[in-house]
Amino acid sequence: MDNKIRPLVFVFGLILFFYYNLLSSNYYYIDDIGRSLEGYSGWSRNGRPLADLFFYALSFGAPLPDISPLPQILGIAFLSVGVYLTAKKYICRTEDNFLSYLLCIPLVLSPFYFENMSYKYDAFPMSLSIFFSMLPFIIRINGPLIQLTVCVISILTSLCLYQASINVYVIYTMLYVLNKFKEGKDFDGFKAIGLSITGLLLGYFIYSWLISPRFVEGDYNLKHSQISSFELDSLSNAVFGNFKIFYYVLSTSMSTTLLTLILIIACMALIGAVRLCCEKSESTGIIRILRNAIIILSPFIVLLMIAGPMLLLKSAVVSARVFVAFGAVLVFYNILACWMFGLRSKIMWFLSIMYLIYMAGAAFSYGNALDNQEKYDNEVIATIISDLNSNNLANAKYISFVGMLPISPEGRLAIKKYPFLAHLIHPTINGRWSWGLRHIKHFDMKHDFNSGEYYANLKNNLCDYAPVTNGIVFNSYYDKSSDSVIYDFTKKLCI
Repeated sequence: MDNKIRPLVFVFGLILFFYYNLLSSNYYYIDDIGRSLEGYSGWSRNGRPLADLFFYALSFGAPLPDISPLPQILGIAFLSVGVYLTAKKYICRTEDNFLSYLLCIPLVLSPFYFENMSYKYDAFPMSLSIFFSMLPFIIRINGPLIQLTVCVISILTSLCLYQASINVYVIYTMLYVLNKFKEGKDFDGFKAIGLSITGLLLGYFIYSWLISPRFVEGDYNLKHSQISSFELDSLSNAVFGNFKIFYYVLSTSMSTTLLTLILIIACMALIGAVRLCCEKSESTGIIRILRNAIIILSPFIVLLMIAGPMLLLKSAVVSARVFVAFGAVLVFYNILACWMFGLRSKIMWFLSIMYLIYMAGAAFSYGNALDNQEKYDNEVIATIISDLNSNNLANAKYISFVGMLPISPEGRLAIKKYPFLAHLIHPTINGRWSWGLRHIKHFDMKHDFNSGEYYANLKNNLCDYAPVTNGIVFNSYYDKSSDSVIYDFTKKLCI
C-alpha cells in the first residue's frame, strides 16, 4: 500500500471501528422513523436543498428506502479525509506520525457527534456539510480571489447541507490564521481573516436572500430559523437565554474523566498560545499587539463557536446534533498543544490514548443502549397492541400518550457512566411528539392523535375516563365520547 494512503486508511478504519456498534444497530433515530416508513426526504423545507439532492442521487430518486449503514459510512469516509488533511496541513508536514492523526480524530469522535451518526439518513449530509465547511483551510489554494471563491462556495454548500456546520468554518479559520502566524507570515494571516470573513458574509447573504426564502417552510422551521431583533433588550434576552441552554447541555454532559481530559488539553493549548505569541514575527508595534491578542483570545473564541451564530436565534434548537463544532474545538486545542509540546511528547500520546479509550467505551455502550431501547420500545408497543386487542379497542379512532416511555434499564446504567448519553437517547413515545405516532405506524396501527386542545386537558380529565389496564409501565383508559384510548406513562393515581 502507498505510504501516502496508509494513514488515510488507518484513520477511516479506526473511526469505522469506533462506530461499528452504532452502525450495526437497527434503531430508527427520530427522523429516521418517518423516512424509513414513507421514503420522503424533506430536508429542503429545513433550508437544506443539497441534502435532498445528494440523497436522491445516492438512492437514484424517490422513494428513499433505508440503505443504512451506507450513508453513515460515506459520512465517515468524507470526514476521514478531513481528519487526514487537517493532520497533514497543521501537524505532520515534515514527518509522518500517527499521533498527528489521533489528535485530529475528535473531529468525528466527539460525545455529541454520536447523535449525528445515529441518523441512518441524516448522517451523510451532516458529515458532508462539516467537510465542506473545513475545505478552504485544508487544501492548497493559490491566490486571494480563488481563496475567496472557495470560501463562498464552501459556506453556501455547507448551509445547504446542514446549517450548524458554519461554526466549524469559523474554528478552522482561526486554525488557518494561527498557522500563518506560526510560520511568521503575519500579514498573510490578517489577509486570511479578511478573506474568510468576506467569504462567510457573502455566502450567508446569498443563502439568506436566494435560497432560504425559497425553501424554508412550516411553522417549526420558520420559528427556529428566525434571528432575534437587534434591539438591545431582545438581542440580550436571546443571547443569554440560548447561552444558558447550551451551557446546561454541556455542563450536564461531562463526566469527571471527560472533563479532566478536556481541561488538561485546554490548559496545554493556552500554554501553546502564549508560546506562539513569543515566536518570531514579521510584524511590529500595534500590528504585533493585534496579532498576539488574536492568538491569546483564539482558545476562547473557538469555545464560543460551539454555539456560535445560534446564540442569535429567537428560538434555537439546542440538541446534541447541533454541537458539531465541539469536536473541532478539541482538534483546535490538540493542535495548539502539539505545536507547544511536539509529536514526540509522551503526555500528548497519553492524553490521546486515554481519550480514545474513553470514547471507545462510550461508543460501544451507546450502540448497545440504542439496541436495548429498541427492544424496550417494541416490547411496550407490543404490550399496547395486546392491550387494545384483549379489550376490543383495536379499532378505536384515537390514541393519546401521557408522559414519556422510560429509557431502558441498560440505557439508564449507560447514562450513569457517560452522562452525555442522556442527551442522545430519546424514547419516541413522549406525549404528542409526532414521532411516537410514526413509531406505532411501523406496527401497522391505524390510530391518530387527538387534537392539541384535547391533549391540553388530558392530565386534568384523566381520572374521569374508564380505567382499562393497570400495568407495570403504563395505565390505560378509554374515553368513549371521543373513542380515544389513553396510555399514561406517569401512572397517575386515581382515587
